[in-house]
Order: sequence, then structure tokens, then C-alpha cells
Amino acid sequence: MSFVEGAAEGALETTSVASPAGMRMPLMQVQRGETVRVVKIGGRDATRRHWIELGFVPDAAVTVVTESNGNLICEVKGVRVGLDTELAKRITVIA
Repeated sequence: MSFVEGAAEGALETTSVASPAGMRMPLMQVQRGETVRVVKIGGRDATRRHWIELGFVPDAAVTVVTESNGNLICEVKGVRVGLDTELAKRITVIA
């Protein structure tokens, strides 16, 4: 099953980055300067597809560049992307 096909299940997820030592958390809990990997994207189909188009795909490295009032600026695949708190809660990452 592809990452996009998983949309029918209500969330997109990969198991390739999960490890017993890894800790899953919402992206909004990641500290500035820390790089993590995408595991799951929750939300509506259109929202998930939008994040896929921006590079938030399984195993993609995401670095939190800065945070202000819960809003994040992250770098993914060499591009900086702004996320509000609600969107950052829907992206599950692993450290």
C-alpha cells in the first residue's frame, strides 16, 4: 500500500521508521533545532495530500527551525514551511 492509499484509513502512517528506541510525538512537541522523521499524518484526505505535496512523507527528515506561540517553521526537503499549532498536532514524528 502506498502512502496516499492509506488515506482511506483516516491517517497516513509508515512503519519503516518506527523502532523500539524511538519515541513518537506530535511535531508540535519537537524542540527548535531538533531533526525528526515523519511517521504519520492525521486529518482529512485533502489536508494530508497537501502535506504530502509539501514533502511531509514517510521517513522524511523534518527540522524545527523556530517556534512562536505554538506555530512552527520547519525545514523539510530543503524548504521552509510554516505550520500552525493544529496542523503540527496532526503530524506524528519519531526522534
